[in-house]
Amino acid sequence: MEIITKYWKLTLLYLFIIVKAGAQTDSIITNTVAQWSKNEIVKIVGAVNNTIEPNKEYIVLTKSKDKGVTITASGCGIQIIHKNDNKFYIMCSSEGELMLSVSLNNKALGPPSKFISKDTSVLFIEEIGLSKHYYDNGELEALGNYINGQQTGLWKLYRRNGRLESNGNFNNGQQTGLWKWYYDNGEVEKQKEY
Repeated sequence: MEIITKYWKLTLLYLFIIVKAGAQTDSIITNTVAQWSKNEIVKIVGAVNNTIEPNKEYIVLTKSKDKGVTITASGCGIQIIHKNDNKFYIMCSSEGELMLSVSLNNKALGPPSKFISKDTSVLFIEEIGLSKHYYDNGELEALGNYINGQQTGLWKLYRRNGRLESNGNFNNGQQTGLWKWYYDNGEVEKQKEY
């Protein structure tokens, strides 16, 4: 009887572990999918408020991972530079409206998505909250907060290879406190008090 009780306890524990692991996997999948809004089928990496800069290459991601996915682009002197797996690389040669349509085996996956091509530096004046800036290769360039259009709090600046270059605080758009710069291996190169 004691052996049977131990067996059932071990079986229940095993089932609990399996269910728990499955729930964590589902959570990871849900979080990944949640990055896409319900009607969103295409993203431009580094676009600020659906706005990109002319004469700058961007990575376009599609929601579908299928190999048969294609995009059709029009407006702003668009150039589809090349495609690699489900990533498309594009560039606008002028300011204007950019329309991206996504198809799977020649069937549209949804209505065209609209982006704007223009000098995005003016957008930073209006930014509030967490902001991410990207290099043209898709790597994160800077991460930090804006309040009333001014850089505020901790900012992190990255190299094109994705490694941390420097970090420090801003107050009303001005560097303040201790700032650190790093070598590629992560060791501190120099530091300066503002």
